[in-house]
Amino acid sequence: MRERQLYLFRDQPARISLRSAQSGIRFYDAAESEQLLSGSFFTLSGSDGELQSRLKDFSKQKEPVMILGEEGTGREQAARAMYLQSELKNHPFVVVDGARINDRSWNFLTEHDDSPLGTLGTTVLFHHLEELSPQRQHTLLSMIEESSLAKRLWLLFACEVMDGRAVHAFTRELSARLNLLTVQLPALRNRRDEIPALASIYLSNLNMELGKQISGFEPGTLDMLVRYDWPGNYAQFKRVLHELSVMTNSHYISGTDAAEVLKQERTFLREAPDSPAFSPAGMTLEEITRNAVEQALAANRGNQSETARKLGISRSTLWRILNDRMDSKKKEKNL
Repeated sequence: MRERQLYLFRDQPARISLRSAQSGIRFYDAAESEQLLSGSFFTLSGSDGELQSRLKDFSKQKEPVMILGEEGTGREQAARAMYLQSELKNHPFVVVDGARINDRSWNFLTEHDDSPLGTLGTTVLFHHLEELSPQRQHTLLSMIEESSLAKRLWLLFACEVMDGRAVHAFTRELSARLNLLTVQLPALRNRRDEIPALASIYLSNLNMELGKQISGFEPGTLDMLVRYDWPGNYAQFKRVLHELSVMTNSHYISGTDAAEVLKQERTFLREAPDSPAFSPAGMTLEEITRNAVEQALAANRGNQSETARKLGISRSTLWRILNDRMDSKKKEKNL
């Protein structure tokens, strides 16, 4: 009798980690960067010619670059676009997010042998550095200056700045000390005349993504989009168009749907009415702090980064105060 060899295979679902091993530090290669950039408004609109030309020029220089812009203008995407146009695109693209980095990640970044800061030819984007503690800000700045990081790596910096307002003090210090090239990304409300074209281009992509055949907008609907201020800029615009496309079961997005979605956006971002003056007498320090944070958050239309900057605290500290507030409300409800 002829012997046969049998093989047993067992399938086991791969375990995908939902958290990065190094919080606040993300690694990408060129293929991953191209995938993330594709479909963004930055590539769909082609940006304006002057901005596109400046980014292309900067990608050839390898000089450190500061990217400024409001929330939702695509600062990280602009950095990714420069990386993909550079000669360094065969090396990693690393994003260091100051708003998410923790003690372990910070130690990995500044002390570990495998830190991206110890490599050669890597493009490193430092994002939300205004969220770092002053001590870490100046530690990082000293490292960049004393170890000549800019000669081994391509350093990019992205900072949030509201249109017409002063930039963060550390952002100014970075620019002055490192002699950074600077690019300012335009707010969507400053490109209102391009909104119809942007909407048309993105609708074409949404049709492919959602399997729909939306041809355009009912009369007057585009005017609503053009008149809206778009405080969340391109990210908000993209989200609104996606929601409208999901809601639409005809060939045209209706004015009724657009009005309802924009009403929701205004409700979510609306400034709270002026709060009555309060006296700290009889209040705990925690209650006084919480009240100040709530008023500042309302005054800044829910923008946590801007609120933290104006209060002179980190965003993580702001999150802690807000979470403490929610916990207190839950306890009061359960009593």
